[in-house]
Amino acid sequence: MSITQNAAIIPYAYVTPPSQYSVTEEVKERQRIRQGMRPIGSRTVTGTSTLTAADGTVLANTTGGPISVTLPRADGSKNFQVTVLNIGTGVLTVVGTVNASVNPTLNQYQGMTIMCDGIGFYKIGSV
Repeated sequence: MSITQNAAIIPYAYVTPPSQYSVTEEVKERQRIRQGMRPIGSRTVTGTSTLTAADGTVLANTTGGPISVTLPRADGSKNFQVTVLNIGTGVLTVVGTVNASVNPTLNQYQGMTIMCDGIGFYKIGSV
């Protein structure tokens, strides 16, 4: 029997065990974060919250009253990027300085994408 014939009878699952998929995806996610690529996570907040590197999109439900989301320290947040959107009827305050504006506010259905260069935060888009 030749090697080619033997390879043909080996089931695919034995060549690439399914357990490797989760490890590979975890490694890829770590690489994306290290390279400054945007996380794909999202969450909804209904009260004061601090933004983290795991946040990709934050939906702020301000219907119960005004709330705030706090930006992390700029000096440890190079390539940090997040989109915040006010989905409630109240006011959302982004605590920090964005484009030289201190504590910008967002009304209902207003949002912004914010990015950090390690020195400051910048609005790079509106939602």
